[in-house]
Amino acid sequence: MHKAIGHLVATGPFPVVFLVMVLLVASRSNLVYGIGRYGRLLTISGAEPASGPRRRVWLWANAGATQRAMDNIRRRGWIVISLSYLTVGIQTIVNVAAGVVGLSWPRYVLAAIPGWLAWALIYSTIGYAVWRAAVAAAAGSPVGIAVIATALAAAVAFLAVRRLRRSRRAHGASQDG
Repeated sequence: MHKAIGHLVATGPFPVVFLVMVLLVASRSNLVYGIGRYGRLLTISGAEPASGPRRRVWLWANAGATQRAMDNIRRRGWIVISLSYLTVGIQTIVNVAAGVVGLSWPRYVLAAIPGWLAWALIYSTIGYAVWRAAVAAAAGSPVGIAVIATALAAAVAFLAVRRLRRSRRAHGASQDG
């Protein structure tokens, strides 16, 4: 499927390519928004849980400062949603956050449409070609491969150290109690 889309983007007529890209970004972002809404349902909404991680999230989410921040996002977050499509790596966070704060789906879609159109325009023209060239250059060069491998190793090391620290804290807390 990914190869077929890549071929279409590289060779297809612009209106078709543009429409496919709009549908792809709209589908993806609505799915991510829905995950945020589901997360809200599981952790924030409803009665205070008795214990565990859900209780900590519920307490944080229902704190006064957090509620004020969420209200601010509900009122003014639409511009952030639109602009997030002009970034790399921020879109997912913004879309999940829109769901978590409880932004209504119609308001979310209205805020996202300009971003979808901008994203599709970028990726159906020069963006996709630049992305493929950068990935090919990085993967085809020994330095690029070394940079990718180093970044992956650093990410794995970071996650392992973080998990070890959490485990030690939890173990220390259980001995104190």
